[in-house]
Amino acid sequence: MPLEWIRMSSRQLFAIAALVLFVAGCAHVPPPVPEREFRGVWLTTVNNADWPSRPGLSTDVQKRELMAILDCAAATHLNAVIMHIRPNADAFYASDIEPWSDYLSGDLGKPPDPYYDPLAFAIEEAHKRGLELHAWLNPYRTRHPLTIPLTSPEHMSLAHPEFVHQYGRMWWLDPGEPLVRAYIVRIVRDIVRRYDVDAIHFDDYFYPYPEKGIDFPDEDSYRRWNDGMTRDDWRRRNVDLLIEEVSRAIKEEKPDVRFGVSPFGIWRPKHPRHVRGLDAYAQIYADSRKWLQRGWVDYLTPQLYWGTTVPQQRFSELLRWWRRQNRLRIHLWPGLGAHRVANGRPNAFTAEEIIEQINLIRRGTKDPGYILFTANVLMRDRGGLTDKLERLNAKDVRIPANGSAKTRVLRPMSTTMTTTAQAEIAQLDTEYQAAVERNDAATMDRILADGFILVTGLGKTYTKQDLLEEARSGRVHYELQRDSEQTVRVWGDTAVITALLRAKGTDSGAPFDYKLWFSDTYVRTPAGWRYVFGQASTRQAP
Repeated sequence: MPLEWIRMSSRQLFAIAALVLFVAGCAHVPPPVPEREFRGVWLTTVNNADWPSRPGLSTDVQKRELMAILDCAAATHLNAVIMHIRPNADAFYASDIEPWSDYLSGDLGKPPDPYYDPLAFAIEEAHKRGLELHAWLNPYRTRHPLTIPLTSPEHMSLAHPEFVHQYGRMWWLDPGEPLVRAYIVRIVRDIVRRYDVDAIHFDDYFYPYPEKGIDFPDEDSYRRWNDGMTRDDWRRRNVDLLIEEVSRAIKEEKPDVRFGVSPFGIWRPKHPRHVRGLDAYAQIYADSRKWLQRGWVDYLTPQLYWGTTVPQQRFSELLRWWRRQNRLRIHLWPGLGAHRVANGRPNAFTAEEIIEQINLIRRGTKDPGYILFTANVLMRDRGGLTDKLERLNAKDVRIPANGSAKTRVLRPMSTTMTTTAQAEIAQLDTEYQAAVERNDAATMDRILADGFILVTGLGKTYTKQDLLEEARSGRVHYELQRDSEQTVRVWGDTAVITALLRAKGTDSGAPFDYKLWFSDTYVRTPAGWRYVFGQASTRQAP
């Protein structure tokens, strides 16, 4: 050790020690309350977990219970309630397609008496309190173990038993049947068209969570619709198609209505490297990273229900990994396991655990947000969480704007692309994902900022300069449109693009600078529709 260090004065040593303590202490200083933040809570109706407190209550009591939950959310400075309106192929709203839920009256198909529409009432009361109301649907589940016997011929289990399979103690619509997908999309369109909902929301139930020794009985639909795919790939494609088609249907009905999904919090084990747990990609066939990276959702809420100190599912590591996957800067608002606060189990959380998770979310982004599971925890102030949350949030804030990147799906996924393009896209994506895993920011930036492949229908490749010259010549066209934000659609003699590139143009004569990101879109060429590796999406460049 150099002699100069040994001879430091006590005053110098004290100053260094104070500096070290100051820096360490700063790590625990809560971040400031953001001016915009998504603050949501799930309101569960399955098995009357949150509301109504039991089946068969009078209309007046149901309304008073629901208003109490909304009052609690508003008092805690939340700004969104995600309400479970279709838990088991039933309805908490007036539907000509599916029967009234038995969780309301105790009898499947029986409307409230005196009559009211719970969803319409919830929307009106939520908006009075400055809360968004997101309509939460389970797409495939049709019967829960605790559901009473079926009494309504409108229920899918009776109306179309050929599409419904028992799996363990539950019943499930077959995701592999195209008519099932069309049926779910029809339900979503009906809700968006008739109700002033702020969003449609799906949770983590896609194919059922696996039960030991039981495979999902979809042999018949696989035989008829597999298109030469392996069963696992076919199942994932079935869910992908549903997510994409629901997303498109919502925007066609009302472009300002969001689509949010809250998948299982682990995409795959070892992603990130230390994480272990259920493989949602391989076991419930939910490729949620793809939905995020292809812009099929307006927000993604991975359910990060683990603590900040759990070695194999550490909250901070999972949060950081999901953020690195978010190429399009879609809203990423994690789901938090408030149900674990003071639940009497060995792995129970304290309220401080949830507060620390919210602080971690706020530190790492300009687009913070979270959703708490569930409303019952806040109503009971379990572990003092409601009181602590009210003080943490401090004030009402607005929800972040509806998307930093506007995306547009042009055609379905089935369009083919050249073998050369497939190989180049796969290689680039592999390089990018490897860079994400090793936190190689330089490589990630290079791929997103400068690296791109453009392959025409004839297999010709272009450099970035070539592409811009093609645009100026009119052979490749950028069509600029004005929606709620600027959006870009690309069309012309192109087949495959994966890029984040910069292009200049004018809008009403004023110069601007665009970043264009393409991820899974399609363009029309003289030879017909061609696959473009990119939904056309723009953000105003800084």
